[in-house]
Amino acid sequence: MNRPIIWLLGVTALFCLACNDNSTIEKKLESKTKQPYTFPAPKGWTTEFIPFPISFAPQIPYSGYESLCFSPEWEYVKSDQHWAYAFVWWLNDNPDINAESLQQNMSLYYSGLLNSNIEKRNIPQADMITPAATITKIATAPGDKETYSGTIKMLDYLDLLHPTISLNCLIHKKDCSNHVALLFQISPKPFNHSVWNQLNELNKSFSCK
Repeated sequence: MNRPIIWLLGVTALFCLACNDNSTIEKKLESKTKQPYTFPAPKGWTTEFIPFPISFAPQIPYSGYESLCFSPEWEYVKSDQHWAYAFVWWLNDNPDINAESLQQNMSLYYSGLLNSNIEKRNIPQADMITPAATITKIATAPGDKETYSGTIKMLDYLDLLHPTISLNCLIHKKDCSNHVALLFQISPKPFNHSVWNQLNELNKSFSCK
């Protein structure tokens, strides 16, 4: 295994803090959980599977699980794929979803993610900023029940210079019988950038029963 691949695996493990001594539990959960949807990863993308409550953001009040797909170069600061990834929240009990709840939960999600990384990466507290999400409901995209757009402003802990980064996001609420499926597409690039082609393909390839 060459060094870039080892680095990629290491960074991915740091991203999903559920690997925090719970990886065995997650593998067992994934093997026992017959996913009632398809969310195929493009060639070369890496995947993760995290149960709710999410270990780094337990305040998010849902049950279910999260499936993530990371672009091959999402951790490389100079790559167009930097921070390009997508994830699905498969939520039990049909929780109410709106712009306000998404904004609150995205702020909690990225605050927890950042807080889980600052100590292990020796990031000075003086560099810290509180992540903030802004989410707006937009025209419903084909195949969606509802569609949202927004940004998440946060510290880029993957960059040694620790600049502020603004992640653009599209959130697709899917109609999946007695569950809510939320598909998140994330990238700091504008929506007309080519990096969104694969992110859009991920959305198109998603299907649920």
